[in-house]
Amino acid sequence: MTLLQVQVLGKLRLRHDETIIDRFPTRRVEELLAFLLLNQQREHTREKIIDLLWPDQPPSNGRASLSTAMWRLGGVFRGLGLPPEKYLASSRDWIRLVPSQPLFVDAFEFEAHLNRAEVELQPDERLAHLNKAVEVYKGVFCEGIYSEWCLIERERLERRYLWALGVLMTDFIQKRSYKEAISYGNFIISKDPLREEVHRALMLCYWKEGDSASGIRQFQTCALLLQKELGIYPLPETISLQRRIIEDRVANNIENAPLSYHNQKLRAAYESFQSAASNLETLIVVDEEGSDLPQR
Repeated sequence: MTLLQVQVLGKLRLRHDETIIDRFPTRRVEELLAFLLLNQQREHTREKIIDLLWPDQPPSNGRASLSTAMWRLGGVFRGLGLPPEKYLASSRDWIRLVPSQPLFVDAFEFEAHLNRAEVELQPDERLAHLNKAVEVYKGVFCEGIYSEWCLIERERLERRYLWALGVLMTDFIQKRSYKEAISYGNFIISKDPLREEVHRALMLCYWKEGDSASGIRQFQTCALLLQKELGIYPLPETISLQRRIIEDRVANNIENAPLSYHNQKLRAAYESFQSAASNLETLIVVDEEGSDLPQR
């Protein structure tokens, strides 16, 4: 029997045989279907669904709107060549999605791979499940729907996706595949800019790739974000890595440059930097142990 394939990662889309539906009679019909798909096999009172989808309507109007939406949702299934009664069940008081025919939902597949990865003891198998999960994740949950329940689920799934990318990034670093790690890290930062451990990993990757300038810029970006958004300093290990990158860059410049007035100034500036970095690391430790600065 042909599976009904449901995509909720990205724009909501249904596919059965060669028929695809990604446009729905109304936004409320689309949202009703998304909610029922996410919460299968549960009875949801009509009052609960009305509060979610039509919170500003009087109860009588809300019931009428829900009945119309259910009728239109039945038409969506019929448009796929499927009998609505095989997927939807309802009474005067409740509604639920009870698939009695095969149904595939990409978000469930995504989480199944992540759940397997979390308990898998074999590194290769764990990475295989993470890669499969990343392949399944085509976009944010139910793109275009902005109800509170949907935004909560969207954020939860995206957090899990970013976690998977972080693990894969770490694996690339361990394999010294720094370019691939940088690609993953930049994507994570674009979604969650305050992830200091990812900024630090990017600094390391740029340095190992021979691009110390980008590593230094990554630190500056991280430090400015932490100060602006959270009012905190980077962790000592982040500052220490910045120091190592600068030390390495300056050492290379001094080694390769002829002795000159400019080179002497570079040495003096480097010595000042070393002293300032040591003082900063000491101050941060003191502040985090006993000051009124925001704590992590």
